[in-house]
Amino acid sequence: SASVINEVEEALNPKDERPLTDEVTVEMASEIDYTLNVQYSGDDTIVNLAANVEDAVEEYQEWQDQKIGRAFNPDKLKALLYQAGCIRVIFAAGSEFDGGAAEYTEISDTQVCSGTITTEVITT
Repeated sequence: SASVINEVEEALNPKDERPLTDEVTVEMASEIDYTLNVQYSGDDTIVNLAANVEDAVEEYQEWQDQKIGRAFNPDKLKALLYQAGCIRVIFAAGSEFDGGAAEYTEISDTQVCSGTITTEVITT
């Protein structure tokens, strides 16, 4: 937010906090949008599969969206969903990263991912 940027600038720009000839510029990271439409089926013996899936999605979004410069990695979401008890996971139509395929993609250190994930149970 703008207030965080102002706080960081104020903390780093005083002459006693930086070398005299340096200038600090603080900017927002540019966001790259992604959408993952996840379809999954699960092990029938797992009682709380829907809650496990929800927790996995939340964990993934915190991991993916909270670090500037982190490569977009939808395979990490699949891994978390398999650990949650899914036996089949696919990215359905409409899944994309920055207008392209939803696949592992490196980003610059001035960008951050920001996405939406939907889930749907499918039968095998």
